Amino acid sequence: LRPDESSGAMMKRMMLAGVLGAVLGAVLVASGAQAQTPAEPVSAQAAAASHWRGLAETDGQFALRLIEDNHPGAVAAVGDADFQAQIQTARRHLNERLPQVQNFEGYSAVMTGMAADFRDGHIWSRPTLQPGSVGWPGLVLARRGGAWVVAYQDANAPYAALKGARLESCDGEAAEDWAKTRISLFKADATVEAQRAASADWLFLDQRNPFLKRAQTCVFRTEAGPQSVDLRWRRVPVATVQAAMTAAETSAEVGLSVDAVGPGYWISLG
Repeated sequence: LRPDESSGAMMKRMMLAGVLGAVLGAVLVASGAQAQTPAEPVSAQAAAASHWRGLAETDGQFALRLIEDNHPGAVAAVGDADFQAQIQTARRHLNERLPQVQNFEGYSAVMTGMAADFRDGHIWSRPTLQPGSVGWPGLVLARRGGAWVVAYQDANAPYAALKGARLESCDGEAAEDWAKTRISLFKADATVEAQRAASADWLFLDQRNPFLKRAQTCVFRTEAGPQSVDLRWRRVPVATVQAAMTAAETSAEVGLSVDAVGPGYWISLG
């Protein structure tokens, strides 16, 4: 906040900044198209990739400036060394990932990854454009009792019964490390158990993120012992996966109650 600026004025300025970022992105795309000449033919795929990279760079740099101009942790006098490091990490990831951006999925991954670098639920990137299908191996994970557990298995998935099995590793990496890395880079703060749990059903999704390799072979601990499974990925409607995630959810009785105690009441929040 500027010293002479109200919160309402700041929100208007940030909204204007967002509009400006979109305009800058559009101008960049247009200028890239104009730069192409008949003497230097460029394939439609290469041109599209160039535009998505340009948009990712423009929006990524703009997002960093927006945070640096408005977040108190970005002010050196505050002495928030952790936040300063997060800004540097976000900038480094942006520069490292830009060359691999080829399409909307790459652009979206860059922006989502930058938001995750700040480990703050108030800083996020949620595109309004959503694909109609997603890669899925027919399994949904949940975080239960400090472990990754198969909470749902699609009836058409070509595996033995895995529901309730504990994930032990994927592609030779221990499940805890495998999940923590993915969540930290593109989803949430993996050091917080609640955020791990909230991200569990995302772990077995392939959103064509060019910076994440989808798991090929995972080991699950079943009642009969460890079982190595070659995951069979297929594109399915997003609605199918959403229904599976809903079916995997559990509910708990939190024990809300109000009891009379002498002249007052004891309110239990469970």
